[in-house]
Amino acid sequence: MSQLIANTFPARPTQGGRFNPDILIGDWRYQPKYNGWRAFIDLPEDQVFNRHGEPMSIGDCFRRAIDSIREDCLAVGIRYLDAEALERRFDSCRGALILLDIPDCTEPLETRMEMLSYLAPVHDVNKAPEPNTVLTTPTFGEAEARTMWTWLQQLNNAYGFEIYEGLVAKKAGSEYPVSWSANDTFKDWVKFRFDQFRSRKQLYQGGKLVSQGDEIAAQRWRDQGESDIRPLRSGMGEAVDNYAAMHGIDHMR
Repeated sequence: MSQLIANTFPARPTQGGRFNPDILIGDWRYQPKYNGWRAFIDLPEDQVFNRHGEPMSIGDCFRRAIDSIREDCLAVGIRYLDAEALERRFDSCRGALILLDIPDCTEPLETRMEMLSYLAPVHDVNKAPEPNTVLTTPTFGEAEARTMWTWLQQLNNAYGFEIYEGLVAKKAGSEYPVSWSANDTFKDWVKFRFDQFRSRKQLYQGGKLVSQGDEIAAQRWRDQGESDIRPLRSGMGEAVDNYAAMHGIDHMR
């Protein structure tokens, strides 16, 4: 029976709740959270595993995509890939892979992303991936991420299907974390999800209503003794309009 032979499971980010970069300390990068299946790819052994380290039942659906980059990856010493598999979620993206990271590389985040961009083009978020293609996830700074939070939701509406779930923040310079369990989470990666993908359950902290997913914000509140958790500023319409105009995109409101 196939087994995951790398010394790590796919890294999992900490839950961050609603998007709020102000709760993060230091320098961070942001990437789209895609609505697919997590895929851990063992290139030498031609195996695809899910985030639990088990063989992915739909792994063969990505054969064309994986074969298209296998030799280039192995030529530069890359044996494993962390990716998002879009098969079955959306017909227009069937068989496509989004490259997220390089688990067996100890270089900092920015270097790993640059290496991936040489192997596969960076995904233009304004276009749905073509079937059986391989793309690299784009990376944004905080200012662009604030705009992207709204823009990606509008793109979901324009596509008619939810290709994006939110954003993942990764601390600048962070290494790919070794995870000894599928349930391990990594504090230097934080996942912010759109409301439709988050739990609707609520909890109370000090008499204030806080979403269950907002663990980081709630902890920051407790640590710093804040009387309130400030909601994410609204009014991003102008920033989204500017982004659309800059890229020559018809704006969907």
